[in-house]
Amino acid sequence: MGPRFDAATLEMLDRVAEVQVETTSLEGIRTHRTIIWIVTAGEQAFVRSVRGDSARWYREARRRPEVILHVEGASVPVSLVMADDPATIEQVNEALRSKYQRLSPSSTASMLRPHTLPTTMRVEPH
Repeated sequence: MGPRFDAATLEMLDRVAEVQVETTSLEGIRTHRTIIWIVTAGEQAFVRSVRGDSARWYREARRRPEVILHVEGASVPVSLVMADDPATIEQVNEALRSKYQRLSPSSTASMLRPHTLPTTMRVEPH
């Protein structure tokens, strides 16, 4: 496991429904911001691509994992690290259900489709 967030940042990431992830284009020239969901499980935070590996932000983050999360007016530099072990995937599935099911059942179901599971990434502070 990598670096951990301080308690206040982890609580903020747990509380918010959405964050903006700022990635850099594959050419390294432009930056893009995309609204995504974020969940916490234990003392860690995770994101996943609802569009699987076809999402631009996900492809860019795979190439350049150092990204910036924009949340509640703060810019939080982080690294996105693949989290593909079955236990972590199930933890993230449960966190998504717990956080978002009442808010948006159909979107939550989309985040649990088989093609999205391999795009689970752990969010680590710089």
